[in-house]
Amino acid sequence: MANVFISHSSADKPVVRRLATSLLAEGIPVWLDAWELALGDSLLDKIYEGIDQSGALLLAMSKSSSASGWVNKELNAALMKEQQVGRKFVIPVRLDDCPLPLKVADRLYADFSAGFSAPLAGLVRELSKLGLMSEPVQPARELLPLSFTREVHLDKNSLLKSVDAIRKRQGTLALASSQVVVNDDGGYIELWQRLHARIDDVGNSRWFTPDLEAYLRAASQQVQNLERYLREGVALLVNHEGDSEAIYWFAHLVRSQAVRTLWGSQPPDESALTYGEQAPEADISNNHSAMKYLGCDNLESAVIWANEDEVYGPNAHSFYVPASQVKDLRTDQGAYAGAVRALDALAYPAYSRYVYPQVLYRAVRDQKKAIPWSLSDAWVGLE
Repeated sequence: MANVFISHSSADKPVVRRLATSLLAEGIPVWLDAWELALGDSLLDKIYEGIDQSGALLLAMSKSSSASGWVNKELNAALMKEQQVGRKFVIPVRLDDCPLPLKVADRLYADFSAGFSAPLAGLVRELSKLGLMSEPVQPARELLPLSFTREVHLDKNSLLKSVDAIRKRQGTLALASSQVVVNDDGGYIELWQRLHARIDDVGNSRWFTPDLEAYLRAASQQVQNLERYLREGVALLVNHEGDSEAIYWFAHLVRSQAVRTLWGSQPPDESALTYGEQAPEADISNNHSAMKYLGCDNLESAVIWANEDEVYGPNAHSFYVPASQVKDLRTDQGAYAGAVRALDALAYPAYSRYVYPQVLYRAVRDQKKAIPWSLSDAWVGLE
């Protein structure tokens, strides 16, 4: 029973998500309703089950949670469990200047009302004393958090700490895509809400056309697909021990497309958010757009196969790579002489920065299975 249950008001979801992903990054598994509940679940049953299977409950107190009946029910259940286990189980976490409930008013609390990093460090120390970093966790209850800075930059340090913590508990990794959770910030969530609202009210819009309605619905589907690609691709990379650079650039490629799509779906007026405006246009559909995204003036188009038996077969994965990353393999006539072993074709750093992000993106998008994980077996053809 190593998970930490976070009791909170839905109004505090952004800061609670940040807290939850930060704890996961420190190796402390977390139960959070947004990550655990699905349509059709009994809310009461699932919450009581989550409390029962957890090793501690963080009571996220705020002005919003003070008025929440659900938070009060969760606190009552947690205090009953505290009596049963005979040790500290409920730890108050203060999010603003609200008073603590009388039931826990005499307890010391982690104060996040004026900062985050320092109280987080103290909270981690306290949870570590309870043994929540060393107790076993059911493999299916492990979660891998993804957090982004400035919209599209994956927090590699937190990701690697989470991966190391899971490996220490489980030995090997076999994460499902549903176990990859994303800490979406307030700007991203607001853009999503604006897109949903615009779709719902498109018939009343002064900009209405049938094409606009089709565009907005297509944008919504595209972002949903990209969010799925992100989870699936990161799970595959982590399970196959992909390095942090490959994970970072894959996430950057997918997240950039999602953010730009959401930003571009706003109505063209003064109320448009600037969030997402600076995200790169991560288009790798053709040579010109790929050059712009990858930041180079001279690209090579290439394909990679998982092994020699597949060379020139249907399981090729296409990608673009800067010419500077290609080894000198041209003939005297200036052409490439067919497929060669991958490690003989490209500079090694190119695989993490250019090859795997593009290959994996297209693989999860097109549901291709033969991904070239072993570079010692893979073959590359340059065009």
